[in-house]
Amino acid sequence: MKKYIFLLAGLVIAGGIFMGCNSTNVSNLNKYDDADIILQGNRTTGYTWGWSADDPELFTIEHFSLYRGDQGLVGAGENNYFYLKGQKAGTTLLTFYYSRSWEKGIDPAQTIRYQVTVDEDLKVSIEKLSDTETLQDSAE
Repeated sequence: MKKYIFLLAGLVIAGGIFMGCNSTNVSNLNKYDDADIILQGNRTTGYTWGWSADDPELFTIEHFSLYRGDQGLVGAGENNYFYLKGQKAGTTLLTFYYSRSWEKGIDPAQTIRYQVTVDEDLKVSIEKLSDTETLQDSAE
């Protein structure tokens, strides 16, 4: 149990360091470090982050979420951490979309695109290309 508490505390501290004031943050210290993408969300609204890549064989993604709210705060959001691990060299477009799985034919509330490059040593670098919100979401 103590191990999990220390792990959680470390992740919360690391998340706070990398989050800053933006809702989206890429922690990419340099192009030779493994890369993380951190996206804020709130599952209580029904929205979750999904992703697709033009060449998904270049990397794997490990995903986990950490609750951001105070203890007992109903409806608080979470930080979604996506850890990319290189599998083979190349460059691809990675798209994240924030949507409700049951809503078919409706544009995502938010779409974020990254260029992901995996070098010959399987190190990952990420460049943010765009961040868009639908008019419906920005009006709420």
